[in-house]
Amino acid sequence: MKQTIANFEVSAVIARHRPPTALSLDSPWGFGMSIRYTITFTGHVQGVGFRYAAVNVAAGHDVTGWVRNEPDGSVRCVAEGRREELDRFVAAVKQAMQGNIREASIESGEATGEFEGFVVRR
Repeated sequence: MKQTIANFEVSAVIARHRPPTALSLDSPWGFGMSIRYTITFTGHVQGVGFRYAAVNVAAGHDVTGWVRNEPDGSVRCVAEGRREELDRFVAAVKQAMQGNIREASIESGEATGEFEGFVVRR
């Protein structure tokens, strides 16, 4: 048995394999599932209210995770949610702190579902 779902061919053989615990949008097992972004912001991002701005932005998006200052002067943010929502969240943080961010690098991976809410970590 095969069916095509949004350009993915899914066969009955998938049923014999246990899907990962968190699924990405690119997964043939499901769409709209959570993924994780680890974002590193560089520039003049510490001592300017960046972490609290990120928490305020997160409140308007369906994301969970945390944000913290790093010893190297950057700010790291780990956020989980649907890819589209994470992209909107990152864009909104960039907009809110546009004069301070030199670069934002994003690594994506599997979500763990370990977070409740979005907080500042120290």
